Amino acid sequence: MRLYFVITLLFFAMVLFSCNDDKSESPDIYGKWQIDNLMSLESVAYPKDNGFSPWIEFKENGSFQLKLDTNMGNGSFTLAGDDSVTFTNVAVTKICCDSEFSKKFLMMLPQVTAFRFEEQTLELQIPSWGWFELTRVSN
Repeated sequence: MRLYFVITLLFFAMVLFSCNDDKSESPDIYGKWQIDNLMSLESVAYPKDNGFSPWIEFKENGSFQLKLDTNMGNGSFTLAGDDSVTFTNVAVTKICCDSEFSKKFLMMLPQVTAFRFEEQTLELQIPSWGWFELTRVSN
């Protein structure tokens, strides 16, 4: 009887500790990210102007704010699964002239379908095109 109790206890302990997937845990995409680079065959045509630091800030309510070279914007994003993201309702002011880099980011943002983390770097991925590299500025 004692052996049965020990085996049963071990079985339940294994089940309890092996099911440690916390599905409510969301990726740490939230916070402010500086838009550093784009990686695609078109990279040479859209160099980043080092005098500007465009950024995007993801909020936990599903909205984002965007600061390009001159213009500001906002919109919505939706996370699905482990690495899927969609951007909608993207709106930006048209005060003055943003760089070609910022214009390309704005144009490609609605086409982003996935993201990937590597330490303090975030990649926004666009199928059959490439990705944007972002660096965390703040949480």
